[in-house]
Amino acid sequence: MPSLETERVVIVLRERPSAAVAMALHRLLGLGVSEAVRRAGAGEPLLDRGLQLDDRVPFERLVEEVLRTIAPCAHDLHVVPPDEPPGDANRVDAETLRRTLRPQPPERPTLPPRPDAHLAELIARGTRAALAELPEAVARDLCLVALVTTGEALRPYLGVTIHGPGRWDLADGEQAIVGDEHLAAVGHTWDARGDLRDLDDAEAEAELAVRLATLEEALRLLDIDGVFGVGDARRRMLLLVTTMPPDGAAAGHARRLNPEGPLLREWLEEASEAPLLDPEGIALPDGTTIYAPEEVDERNETYEVAGYAPGWVLIGDDSGGGGYLVRRPGPTFDPATARAGAEVYRMDLGALTEDVAGQGEFVTDDLVGWLAERQG
Repeated sequence: MPSLETERVVIVLRERPSAAVAMALHRLLGLGVSEAVRRAGAGEPLLDRGLQLDDRVPFERLVEEVLRTIAPCAHDLHVVPPDEPPGDANRVDAETLRRTLRPQPPERPTLPPRPDAHLAELIARGTRAALAELPEAVARDLCLVALVTTGEALRPYLGVTIHGPGRWDLADGEQAIVGDEHLAAVGHTWDARGDLRDLDDAEAEAELAVRLATLEEALRLLDIDGVFGVGDARRRMLLLVTTMPPDGAAAGHARRLNPEGPLLREWLEEASEAPLLDPEGIALPDGTTIYAPEEVDERNETYEVAGYAPGWVLIGDDSGGGGYLVRRPGPTFDPATARAGAEVYRMDLGALTEDVAGQGEFVTDDLVGWLAERQG
């Protein structure tokens, strides 16, 4: 008997199966061939099983195999609430059943974290002053420039490295903390936002995200002003926001703060705490698909994205009618638009509009990290 404490999946054949179908059901469900035929004739379920949350992925695969097997036969599918029998009120189509079985993704924020603009200005000013005091030999050979805090969001400090064997070693290098008196000057304003230890977990996580976004914005302001150079000089330098000890979130900040290039790729491969992932041509078990580069133009033409949502690009879909969209990138890296350019929104492909950011559902501003999290 299935548990009545959870919804149940019920599959009923409405016609006698062929011998081949009955044999396949025998292999999948452990039913005798004659029993499968008997149940079809009596209108009894071939499958009647509760949705066990820790077993949804294997169960989803089993149901897919059953659906494929019985596709030639008339059948009914039901998602039955506790204490109810299968019937017209709970009959569903195959796609609804698939959505029910997909593991639920982790909850995401409904909006990207917004930096504290005033605090970002103060941190940028302090960082600029600290950088100005670096010895000329260090300033000329900078590799990493990082604003660092802790998981408890203590007042940030500036650390830098130079090119060479210790280029990734922020914690133990000679410039692990530089010009700290200039960052100490923002301590009162930073601390005025409150102590994360006084907040519940959700509030603390949201506040930490705001503070990290503020550090990112401070470096972005300096980059816009040309403090880190342009062209080849800029590509020799990597801007980071990180915690100590570091975690995978630093990779998202790095991708938003820096142009694509060898230095960023090498840091991601050699020093980042985040898993490596190519975000192109990915299909996840929950139905999420990110298109391969050769598919993007075709999909955008199919859904007429340029006409309905000018300035946006469809990069994937959720297999349920929703599409994942990002702002159309410019020809070169622009720090002024890099954060907005990283934002991914989900929107019904039948309701596309140029106001995707206003009408769509914010998904993430770190596509690679989001996909890696969902892959587990």
